[in-house]
Formats: sequence, C-alpha cells, structure tokens
Amino acid sequence: MSATGPGAVELRLPDGAVLASLAVHATGGPYDFTTVKAELLLSGVTDLEVGVSGAVRLAGLSFS
Repeated sequence: MSATGPGAVELRLPDGAVLASLAVHATGGPYDFTTVKAELLLSGVTDLEVGVSGAVRLAGLSFS
C-alpha cells in the first residue's frame, strides 16, 4: 500500500470486533508502496472486513 499522509488499515469481523489496526505512514509518493502485516488466528469460515482511513492506497491483500 502507499500513503501520501498518515492513515490506517483495520481488519474487523462483521460484528465490528477489531482484529488488527495497522498504522500506515507516508511512503513518499502514490506509487511508493510499503507492506504492513498482522498475524490473525481464525478458524472456520468467516467474513473479514477491511477498513482504510486517511490518504492510503491499498494495492493488494494476501493471506497465508
């Protein structure tokens, strides 16, 4: 993701419970990307909501 100013990415369950909140700092330009990571321990099948705030550009999301 890239950011032209401070922002955040939040991972939530559908009931609103926040699983992770990741700060994103300015990267220097709209095409200068950085990686933020969070470790989540979930089981079964569930929906995951991703919220982005501030001047953040989300380029991709992956799970392993």
